Amino acid sequence: MLASLKRKVFTLFILLPGTMFLVNGLTWLVDPDLAAANVMMPLLDDGVGLSTQISNTGGLFLAMGLMILYALSSRNGQWLKSVALLLVCIAFYRSVAFLVHDADLLLQMIMIELVLAAWLYIASTRLAAKVRE
Repeated sequence: MLASLKRKVFTLFILLPGTMFLVNGLTWLVDPDLAAANVMMPLLDDGVGLSTQISNTGGLFLAMGLMILYALSSRNGQWLKSVALLLVCIAFYRSVAFLVHDADLLLQMIMIELVLAAWLYIASTRLAAKVRE
């Protein structure tokens, strides 16, 4: 009974960021203004920039959400490691943008990205262990 509850809580804590990423990715398709505001970003107003912003950002969030959901359904933790790697890269680029290109330092976002990456990496190893049990 306790093992079943632990497994459900573990799954929920993986499912939450996956669902959030998925919803955010889909929001870029139907309401880019809201999606941009959700990630503290202004929506660009020119054709090429707007197209790139919607496609790259929306595609990234959608893909991360789908990878997390696929990791849960297939019980394959490698997919969680892929999302963790993307989050570390995002945090790195955000840091470089501040250090080199005079962008605002969004320490809160960097911390969220790194903590979530660490959680997904740890969860990937536990997910793999649960499959072997």
